[in-house]
Amino acid sequence: MATHKKIIGILAATLLLAALAGPALALELQYPAVGGYNATPNLTKYMVYLFMFVVASAVGIAILSLVIGGLRWIASGFNPAQKSEASKRILDSVLGIVLLLSSVVLLGTINNELTILRTTPSPFISSLYIVTRVTPDSNHPDGKNYVAIPSGGYGNLSDFTVGLSNIQSITYRCDPAASPPPKILIFGYKNINFMRSDGDEVIELSCNKEVPFANYKSLQWVYKQLGVYFYAKKNCAGTPLCDGDDCTKRNDGTVPVDAQNKSASPQSFQIVSGSKDDEKYGIVIQSKSGECSIPYLNNGVQANQGECINIQDYSSEVTNGKNTPFQAYSASIIKPAAYYDATDDFNGVTFYSAHYAVDYPANMIGYDIGLQPSKWPTLDALLADPDQHYQWNTKTDPSPDECTSNDPNAPCVQSSDADGLFYIILYAQSWYKDKSGNYARECKVFTKPIQNLFNDAQFKIGTDFDIYDMHIIPYGGG
Repeated sequence: MATHKKIIGILAATLLLAALAGPALALELQYPAVGGYNATPNLTKYMVYLFMFVVASAVGIAILSLVIGGLRWIASGFNPAQKSEASKRILDSVLGIVLLLSSVVLLGTINNELTILRTTPSPFISSLYIVTRVTPDSNHPDGKNYVAIPSGGYGNLSDFTVGLSNIQSITYRCDPAASPPPKILIFGYKNINFMRSDGDEVIELSCNKEVPFANYKSLQWVYKQLGVYFYAKKNCAGTPLCDGDDCTKRNDGTVPVDAQNKSASPQSFQIVSGSKDDEKYGIVIQSKSGECSIPYLNNGVQANQGECINIQDYSSEVTNGKNTPFQAYSASIIKPAAYYDATDDFNGVTFYSAHYAVDYPANMIGYDIGLQPSKWPTLDALLADPDQHYQWNTKTDPSPDECTSNDPNAPCVQSSDADGLFYIILYAQSWYKDKSGNYARECKVFTKPIQNLFNDAQFKIGTDFDIYDMHIIPYGGG
């Protein structure tokens, strides 16, 4: 008995000291539930959890000792010594159980929080949780229990002992102090083992938000990754358009489409860039007719979710000379530089005609530079400007009409060279309308110096085109 009292006294004293210490240490560990109690990540609650674990173990041992004592009392027969020893074992076991349970009651009387370990997840443990309905009690005052979902997901939610009918909602808990708090994408499947069907859903969830459970049979989630996200609706409403489980556009190619309406093109997009220099993203969107939007970059110093851009508003283009909607078909992904050297007047890009050249040094380009149509409506006009060009080919004299509106060889620009890594985006439009009354437009994102503009298989322009715009963007790597 004395030994039992000493153990209980030491445990109670340790727990009280831990309670006075406060939440001094966060423990990002997961422990098995003990009689419905779950450990939560601070020192006080951890000590309570440890105390409850010890009490539960001691009660189990005491019950076993009680059973053994009972069996020995029965087997002792008429032997007084054995019967007395068995009786003493039974009495000690009963008193031990009473003292253990009394210690829990005593601690609960001193401070009810010392014996209540709530299963509500800490907002500082970033994870997705399934919220299930339970009978309200001191451990679940709101009638909710939280079960963490690993990022690999659950292939069969029917395996939950609570049953699908008891799942109330799903919630994403994260540290609200994170800058910025990451969002997650939840993939809800109507079939087990992540088998796809028309009823599947993708949900975008912000930090510490909760959505109703929609009777999914399997579930996965991922953090919203770096890259470009397209949306079927304006203002990035709803959830991102995904190609399978990948909702992030990080490489050139066709844009994702709405699974329910494959003929509809995306209406908006958002760029998510990281904080590292090689984690910046930008985009140029191309329509099926061949024209391109202006480039949009998210190359800030900080990690940035990026503003939502409505494609029709952002493109600021008139499709083939008509006010028809810009239909996004494909995209070129840009990896822009996060910074540039403003004093660098050597590295840069040079455009060449037959005799003239125009330099764009790095300190002029900055993060991105366009043509400035108010000064030069075409790239030819820039090359024709004597205040901008110099003669690189001195073997022959240039024609007075070279690169002017009277030059029969248009566009007169023939090639480019680069000292450093740059994206060169050229926009071309024909002089004449086609039978439908539209101007043909072409564009291309060049990632290497242009050797011969008219021999490029993907930039199909003729001598009746003007380069009406261009952009130069330093390459950021990655």
